[in-house]
Amino acid sequence: STQLMQLRRHSPVSSLRVAWPFLLVFVLGLSCLFAPVPSSSTACAQQETLSSVEHSSPETASEACLEEAGITAELRIDFSASSSPGGWIPFQGPALLTNSRVQFPTPGCNIDRLGCNYTIAQFRSEYQDKWPVILGCVDDQSAFLELSARDRLLEEFADSTVVLSTANSYSHEKRRLTFGRYVREIVDHPWTGDELADRSYYHFGDHNHSEWALLFDAYRQPTHLLDYDVQGSMSFGVGASGSGVPMHVHGPVFAEVFYGAKRWFLYAPDQRPPFDPDITSMNWLQQVYPTLPASQLPFECVCHPGDLLYIPSEWYHSTLNLGQTVFMSTFV
Repeated sequence: STQLMQLRRHSPVSSLRVAWPFLLVFVLGLSCLFAPVPSSSTACAQQETLSSVEHSSPETASEACLEEAGITAELRIDFSASSSPGGWIPFQGPALLTNSRVQFPTPGCNIDRLGCNYTIAQFRSEYQDKWPVILGCVDDQSAFLELSARDRLLEEFADSTVVLSTANSYSHEKRRLTFGRYVREIVDHPWTGDELADRSYYHFGDHNHSEWALLFDAYRQPTHLLDYDVQGSMSFGVGASGSGVPMHVHGPVFAEVFYGAKRWFLYAPDQRPPFDPDITSMNWLQQVYPTLPASQLPFECVCHPGDLLYIPSEWYHSTLNLGQTVFMSTFV
């Protein structure tokens, strides 16, 4: 029996039982050493798949993936398809809608952006009736933000009437739909750039304020910024991705985005821009913007939720919605 035990102790099977943990570590080490390193595009594709499954926020995307997609830090919006703020679908492309020729003072934005670092006296002396500016930290709009989420808006106003206007410079033609139909039939279908502005309909303004009183009563007008008393005229809107209004002018206005993002192009009153009133903002961006000499480039910027844009009277401006966009304008 003693000889049998010695044979078992020194047999190959007995040796493997003792050595198998070390062999496993060795094999795993080799597999890691020789495993192929994924390319940036593969890594981005894997990350996109993970994001869609895990519903991760766009902030988790790596800088390499964002750079590969052509998204600069200044113009980055909420491009992740998995992120749906307020239930509205965020911007998913095409990337050319965010390409900008402006590099100063920051890439993609040459409108003064003061954020929270300003005083009302500064706004009145430096910008009111003079220059456009983007302000932050103006009013608490949490009640309006909650009410303008997609499900809540449809719950409250699906059967309410909205008056749609053609998306050209003069907006002469009108069309009436229930808000529910407008969302399903128009907002849920991104514009492609093939649309004719005078035959494409868009919801901005022209409300029956008594029918929409719950919504308008929740909004806090920024008119206290002005040095005169005025009750602003509010214009609420919801737009499909790629929609917008081409160049036009009117009196001074405050414009605020709550969901999505809005790209603005502005020209001073004495610098009439080259535009056709019956082509869409997307077409202008695709066909005219790339051909402009440097001296004719517009003021431009992308406004996000929390931004309040002030535009003085008679400034030419056009808009382009990036993602399904919910906004309010206050004409003063």
